[in-house]
Amino acid sequence: MSELDRVCDRPNCVNPACVHLTQVVDNKTATQYLCRECAQAKGISTSPGEASQVADFVAQLTGGGEEREPGEAPEPRTFCGLSFDDFKETGRL
Repeated sequence: MSELDRVCDRPNCVNPACVHLTQVVDNKTATQYLCRECAQAKGISTSPGEASQVADFVAQLTGGGEEREPGEAPEPRTFCGLSFDDFKETGRL
């Protein structure tokens, strides 16, 4: 089954899934596919405006494409102190 054909994983819901949620707790991952209504019931926004805010945040975190010389240490972001290399290593914001 392709992700485009998935239905919501919530019991008794037959709506098409539009949210792919992956949660990491104690180094164990759990994945759910949810429809818009079930995602909103869990407090997950499906608004495109908020998604662009996340994209802007990640762009700031990564330095927006800043180039550096080989061997040059990355600059940590001023708002969180995390460098992109740190993010790549841990996978967590």
